[in-house]
Amino acid sequence: MTATHTHSPFANYGYAVLTAQALRTPDAVALDCDAGRRTYAELNRQVNRRAAVLRSRGVVQGRRVACLLHAPLGITEVYIAAAKTGTVVAALNPYWSDDTLVAIVERSGCTAFVYDGWADDVVERIRPALPGVTDWLRLGGPAPATVDFDGESDAASDAEPEPGARHDDPLALFFTSGTTGLPKAVVHTHSGALSTAQLWLDVPRGPDPVFGTGPIIWGVGFIAIAGPALYGGMRLVLEADFSPATFLDAAARERITHISVIPSFFTELLRDNQHRQADLTSLRVVLLGGESVLPAVLARIKERLPTTEVFSYYGQTEAPYSVIGRPGTAMATRAVGRARTACAVKVVDASGNRLVGEAGEICLTGPHLLAGYDGQPEQTAEVLRDGWYVGGDLGVLDEHGALTVLGRRQDAIARAGRYVLPGEIEEAALAVPGVAEAGAVAVPGKGRDQHILLAVAPVPEQDLDEPTVRDALAEVLPEHCRPDAVVIADRLPHGQDASGGQGKLLRREIRDRWAHRVQGRGLRCRPRGAMFFGVQMFPTEYSMAPAEFGRAAETRGFESVFFPEHTHIPSGRETPWPSGSELPREYAHCLSPVVSMTAAATATTRVKVGTAICLVVQHDPILLAKEIASLDLISGGRLILGVGAGWNREEMLNHGTDPKTRMTLLGERIEAMTAIWTEDEASYHGRFVDFSAIWSWPKPLQRPRPPVLIGGSGSGVLQRVLDYGDGWMPFRDGSDDWSSAEFASTDPEPFEEELSARVAELQERAAELGRDQAPVTLFNAKPQREALRRYAALGITRCVFWLPSLPAEDLLPRIDQLADLAHG
Repeated sequence: MTATHTHSPFANYGYAVLTAQALRTPDAVALDCDAGRRTYAELNRQVNRRAAVLRSRGVVQGRRVACLLHAPLGITEVYIAAAKTGTVVAALNPYWSDDTLVAIVERSGCTAFVYDGWADDVVERIRPALPGVTDWLRLGGPAPATVDFDGESDAASDAEPEPGARHDDPLALFFTSGTTGLPKAVVHTHSGALSTAQLWLDVPRGPDPVFGTGPIIWGVGFIAIAGPALYGGMRLVLEADFSPATFLDAAARERITHISVIPSFFTELLRDNQHRQADLTSLRVVLLGGESVLPAVLARIKERLPTTEVFSYYGQTEAPYSVIGRPGTAMATRAVGRARTACAVKVVDASGNRLVGEAGEICLTGPHLLAGYDGQPEQTAEVLRDGWYVGGDLGVLDEHGALTVLGRRQDAIARAGRYVLPGEIEEAALAVPGVAEAGAVAVPGKGRDQHILLAVAPVPEQDLDEPTVRDALAEVLPEHCRPDAVVIADRLPHGQDASGGQGKLLRREIRDRWAHRVQGRGLRCRPRGAMFFGVQMFPTEYSMAPAEFGRAAETRGFESVFFPEHTHIPSGRETPWPSGSELPREYAHCLSPVVSMTAAATATTRVKVGTAICLVVQHDPILLAKEIASLDLISGGRLILGVGAGWNREEMLNHGTDPKTRMTLLGERIEAMTAIWTEDEASYHGRFVDFSAIWSWPKPLQRPRPPVLIGGSGSGVLQRVLDYGDGWMPFRDGSDDWSSAEFASTDPEPFEEELSARVAELQERAAELGRDQAPVTLFNAKPQREALRRYAALGITRCVFWLPSLPAEDLLPRIDQLADLAHG
């Protein structure tokens, strides 16, 4: 191989998808959009001018540029220009929250930022939080302290730039959905993206092909839609909005021949009769993927588009277009297709053995695979195994290589010793007259069995009721597949991905919204006597959100969620942390517990919300009393107030609290707040707290007050419980590393003997005072069945499991494990 060939510019993605076509058919139309029409030569020259501006600003190979773009033309020009210069694009979702955008840009190491006018308000808010971004470029005209990308492009050279990257160099970071936490950055290379562009080896183009799309190309849709269209010499129609209603107009106006959408797009399109008036005769190929293509949905599409070839595909952000086929033809009805040219698929058992005709885990390979998750080697190793991508989906591969996708492993419903797939239930529901869409999810039940919740959306202007759906399903589904509850909703929850139409069905949102509708579900985690179970986490800007945490706990049957408190950590702290030498990061990053409890309470209906602990000595008692009473009212009487004096002396001093007298102060403030909660005209006169008669409403819903649990393990804690508390909160000072040797041991821990003696002492002293037994809530309970049995025998009322401050995608599996433990 000659050096010239080795360094061919066409190993660069930008050159291969655009420059090659500009040389081949310069006058052919490359794209149509609201800004007009561009030939391949015109588009290529404009992209080269964009690349020249990037180079002039030093945005070249070795740097990363965050792109927050909504206009499809701008996305196309900037992404290809960045590809030619060799800079790596971080493709930001236009619908992410400000916090997510900041976290992603920082984690991705971006030092340049390109945006358009659609994002002006967002950029104004997040820019101060991104000091590492040194170059800001705006499409759509000048702005203060920002490069006028359009103005400088107009004056730039349109000469072909020397390509800055090729082959296995990184091209872009495309992000996972993030429905379960901070999205992961999927690294795609120039060669991998070019492999994806070779879609037309498996899908027909035909004469004068026209590919229609919209802002969805901001993400991996660029290399899955825009890139293949340009690489194949097609005319790309870029609509500012590609919703079903807009598509009906654009298809007739532009004579669109090809589209690639998710099945939910057609669910929305065909749910009413507006499509009947549209001319869709130009449509030759429909690519469906991103969700399961249910036969009932496929039948509706074919009824409306009888001459259109419908292709289904299977892939993920990590491996686009891995499997392609025409469902319902030569293959089994439910099969997606066969591996795309140059790609491969296999199904394996738990030991990695290849399976044929049996259900197992789907593995994908080929030149189109991700290079890895950026900066996350452990997560990369989990999904890339010996050159195969393993994403957690289940499927069956027949003897002819046709793949049937059964669904996500975590979506399967455990029932009567078998696994039920949501698609089986949803397919039956879609056959019920009047049902436009259906979503089935698992809800925790007793033991290992799960309940089935089915949500359905009716066809507009058609009546639909739960008994009708239940009766219809009872006729066609075996008993173990029948839903325990049916919810009729105007619309089912879908994600937002800038596609214009509804995004993917959000199964977790179905569970979070309507799990309480499952009757007889045994959702209270009280497997042993009267012992309840809760979960606790330091909520932070990088952890699972408090509302989501509350919903996850409630739908999995936990009785309570708790949030700790530290207003700040002094940088010059000298007080040693009681649990070790190095203070965990979350102590300085934790959100306000009152705000976190409010978020969790308003997102749920049954789970109790509590503090563990609230540092009362650092609060004004009148203000704190108001906040607690208000939250107890808003939550419907679900608040638990865990209190303590704290351990961090420097933190107390910053609040004006003398550490030497903090216990006395704690007692006075609890007594003062109790007076405010229980008296119409309250006053308190103590050594540290002193106020004359005041009026303060609301009063707590729980009377006389929300339960006050006294935290601590010191010598005087039991007396404090009896003096001004309603219960005790001891803390198990042990490891929360589930893989540690400490967790592997089933032997009683040394602290259990002392705990047993102190619980017995507390109850004896309460009895002497003529009081009921004081409830005991054990924090950081060891999540082990043998330990829980011992705790119950000791008389523990509630066990709270400590969870790390992780994103939802990493935390949910742990919550599921704990729910199984509690239910068992």
